Amino acid sequence: MIKRICLAIAVIAMAYNVKAEGYAVNLQGAKQTGMGHVGTALNFDASSMQWNPGALATLSNKYSFSLGGFGTFTKAEYTGLNGTESTDNPTNTPFYLYGSMKVSEKLAVGLGVYTPFGNTMDWGNDWSGNQLIQDITLKAIYIQPTVSYKINDWLSVGAGLNIVYGEEDLNRAVNVGPLVDQLIRFLAQ
Repeated sequence: MIKRICLAIAVIAMAYNVKAEGYAVNLQGAKQTGMGHVGTALNFDASSMQWNPGALATLSNKYSFSLGGFGTFTKAEYTGLNGTESTDNPTNTPFYLYGSMKVSEKLAVGLGVYTPFGNTMDWGNDWSGNQLIQDITLKAIYIQPTVSYKINDWLSVGAGLNIVYGEEDLNRAVNVGPLVDQLIRFLAQ
């Protein structure tokens, strides 16, 4: 029993610092997120088209819509010679909109607009690593038209096209001191 308790404490202690997901924002819909993204195997609503386009033809309703948004709060810390420094990040608002329609008993079409990637990290202008990064912003908006066909009760196929708008902005400081020194030596020759 004591070994199990010690093992549980060790696992919790190791997992304490495992918090980051990077720039991926896996928000496929409230139901999908709550169910651990099982939408690949199960078709809850139109949001299933993100991972399984063939699921649209198996939906029971003629129309299906899913709309939502989330607020994400990120924080990063760096511990170095100057102590611990942290980010001052704005709140990000990923969103999703999915809609589908059954054209016939076997054919369905859908459209998804969602943000699977994106974030902002702002370290400020005066932190010790400002020559590496001061702030970075990544935006990606996916537009996914989808067609799905139900071959029989247990098999359907689908295809979707991802049209992606992306934007990235990275700012960092440049140390011009050595460049100015070289320019002065060059001009003095």
